[in-house]
Amino acid sequence: MASIARGLGREIATPDEARNILCLTRPQ
Repeated sequence: MASIARGLGREIATPDEARNILCLTRPQ
């Protein structure tokens, strides 16, 4: 879990990446 959170922190470096993560975690 910690490694995943750290990975997400790295991914959420840009708003675009953050949106991508949100889409993956919350599929429409």
